[in-house]
Amino acid sequence: MADSPANLQTSQRRLLSGPEDLPQKPHSNAESLVQPHDAFCDSTFGELGASPIALEAYRYDLLYYGRLIRVLTLHPGAKDAEIYCTLDVVQLSEPPPYEALSYAWGDSKERHPIRCGNETINVTINLYAALKRLREVSVERVLWIDAICINQEDEIEKGTQVRQMAEIYSSAIRVLIWLGEETESVPAAFEAIRWTRTLFPDGGVLTTFLAMSPEEVQMYSQRHHDYAMSGEMMRIFEMWGPVLELARRPWFSRKWIVQEVIRGRDGQFVCGTHTLPWIVLEETCGYMKVLGMLVVWLSYLSDAEATFFSTIFVIGNFRSPGVKTTLPRIIRGTRRLVATVPRDQLISMVHIASDINPDDVSFLVDYRTPTTTEYLMKFMQWSVQTKKTLIYLSSGFEQADIADPTQPSWIFNVNEWDGHDSNDRSVMRFRASTESLEDSNSEITFDFTRRTMSVTGIIIDDISVLGATVAMESFNSNDLSKEERKNEARAVRRRNYSSLRKFYMECRVIATDDSNSPETPGFQGFCDVLTWESCKYLTLTHGLSLEYITSQVAEILAVVMEHVDSDSLRKMVRTQPLDHAVMLNLEGHSIGRRFSRTTKGRLGSMPKYAEVGDKICIFHGGKFPYVIRPRGDGTYRYIGDCYLEGVMYGEAMVEGRKSEVFTLV
Repeated sequence: MADSPANLQTSQRRLLSGPEDLPQKPHSNAESLVQPHDAFCDSTFGELGASPIALEAYRYDLLYYGRLIRVLTLHPGAKDAEIYCTLDVVQLSEPPPYEALSYAWGDSKERHPIRCGNETINVTINLYAALKRLREVSVERVLWIDAICINQEDEIEKGTQVRQMAEIYSSAIRVLIWLGEETESVPAAFEAIRWTRTLFPDGGVLTTFLAMSPEEVQMYSQRHHDYAMSGEMMRIFEMWGPVLELARRPWFSRKWIVQEVIRGRDGQFVCGTHTLPWIVLEETCGYMKVLGMLVVWLSYLSDAEATFFSTIFVIGNFRSPGVKTTLPRIIRGTRRLVATVPRDQLISMVHIASDINPDDVSFLVDYRTPTTTEYLMKFMQWSVQTKKTLIYLSSGFEQADIADPTQPSWIFNVNEWDGHDSNDRSVMRFRASTESLEDSNSEITFDFTRRTMSVTGIIIDDISVLGATVAMESFNSNDLSKEERKNEARAVRRRNYSSLRKFYMECRVIATDDSNSPETPGFQGFCDVLTWESCKYLTLTHGLSLEYITSQVAEILAVVMEHVDSDSLRKMVRTQPLDHAVMLNLEGHSIGRRFSRTTKGRLGSMPKYAEVGDKICIFHGGKFPYVIRPRGDGTYRYIGDCYLEGVMYGEAMVEGRKSEVFTLV
C-alpha cells in the first residue's frame, strides 16, 4: 500500500502549494501587493517601507460578539522576501476555504516582525519559519493561525475565540501540522513510517479487528507476537531511529494538539519540504500497540519518545468511532503533555469531551479568573455542583506537594503532574459509598475565602503499616550517541526493575503469610489490591478466565522474586512468555502507590503521600475510599484516593454508622 515516489512527490507539492480550489481574493489598486514574485521581491518593501520593523504594531478591531473569526491571507512572495499578510473578519458559519495551522509556538521571547496590512505583528521564530515555508510564489493562501488571528492581549476575545476553537478546526479544509525545518534524518523518518504501515492491513485498527473472528484475531496476534520475539522489532527499532529523533520535536508534547487533530480534517505533517498524512502515523502506531509489537521497545524509549507514542495512542483512541471521551479520561490520558498556561490543561480538552455541553464550555473557557488556584477551585465546585461527581477527587490525580499550606489540597496541581503512565482508575465501576453524588442527599459546600471544601462521609479505618512508593525513571536521549543511548537505557531499566522488585517484595512482607502466596486463602484479595481489580476486566476485553489471570499474577511475582536483575528476566521471558496484558495492569497500578495494611487488618493501595496514621474515609457519593490527614484543628488535608480490600462495593456503609462533615483545606 506504499505510495509511489512520483505520487508522493506530487502530493507533497500540492500540500506545500495550498489547496487548488481556494478562490483568489480580488484586490483594489491600493492593494497592489499581489504581483508576479520577481516584482514582489523588488518593489514591495521599497514602496511601503524598508522593513515591517518600522511600522506601528497591529491594532485589532473588537471581536466579542457573534460567531466571527479572523482569517489570514498569506500573500505570495519569493523565498527571501519578507512576509506580508492581511487579516479579514468572516462568519464562522460561512468562511472562505482555509487551512488551520497546528504548531509549537516556541520561545515567545524570540520574535520576528511580519507585515500585516500597513502595520506589523511580531511572531515567534518557529511560526515565522512556517509562514516562509507555506507561502506560495504566485497565489494567496488563506490560513487560520491562533497567535495571529486571535488578539492574545485581550482576555475577553481570547475566551470567546477559544470557545469556538473546535469548530474553527473542524471547518478548515485541512490541518497543517508544522514540525519545523527539516534535518538530514527527516526523509528517512517519514519513509520508515510509510514502510512499517505496509506490514498491516488497510483501514483503521478498530475497524479491522471488529471484522475479524476471535480465531482470526488470535492467529494474527500470535503471528505478530512471534515476529516481535524473533528480534525483528529491534531491527525495525534501528530503522525508526530517525522517527524517534523526530518524536523529540516540541509539537508532540503540546497539550493543544489533541484537540487540533481530533477536531480537524485531513491532518498533514509538514517538515521543511517533506509531508506525511497524520493517518499513516496513527494507524501504524495503533497496529503496533494492539499487536504487542512495541513491548520490546518500551525500556529503550526516552521520556520524550514515550510521550510521542502516548500522544499518538490517545489521539487515535479518541478518534475511534464509539469511544467516549469523557473529560476525566482525556485529561488523565494527556497528562504527559505541556500547556504554557496551566489552566489550559483543562480548557484545551473541553471541546473533545463527550460529557461537556455548550454551557459547560462557556463556564470552563475562562481566562479572566486571576489565578490558576482560583480557577481550579471554581472547576472543582462546577464538577461537584453542576456535574454531580467527585471523579476529580478519585481519578488518581496526585497532589504535587501535599504539605504546601498555600494551596488547597482538594485541587489537583496541573503544574507538576506525574508524567508516568498509570492506569486510569476513574473507569473502574467501584461504588464504595453505594450511591452516586446525584442520588446522595448530602450537600458539599465550598468557601473560597477560606479555600475549603466540606463533604459528608464516614471514617472507616486508618493506616497502620505502609510500604515505600515505586518510582520509574526515564532518560533523556538528546545528545547521546547510539552506544551511549543503549547503555543509558540499560542502566535505567535495571534501576527501574530493582525498584519494582523491591516494591513487590515489600508487598509480600506487609501482606504476611495469610495472603502473599497462591496457596493462601487471601491471595485473591492480595492480587485485587495490587491491580485495583483491573485484571478482572481482562475477562471481558481479552477473554481470559479469572483463574488464569490470578495464576499469571502469581507467576509474574514468582519470576520477579527469582530474577535479581532485569537482563536475566528478559532472557527468561523470551523462552517462557508471561501474559503482557496482566503484566501491564500489575505494573500500571503499582507506580506511584504504596502498599499498606490498616488497623483493622485490611490490605490497601495508598497514594504516594500517605503516612501511617492517616484516616481512610468514604465520602457520600464517591466511588472510592479516600485518605485524609487530621490537622489538629478540626480540618483535614486531602491526600488522595485508595483501594481498600473489602470496602469497594459499599460493604462499609452499614446502617447506624454515624456520618460527619470533613472540612478539607
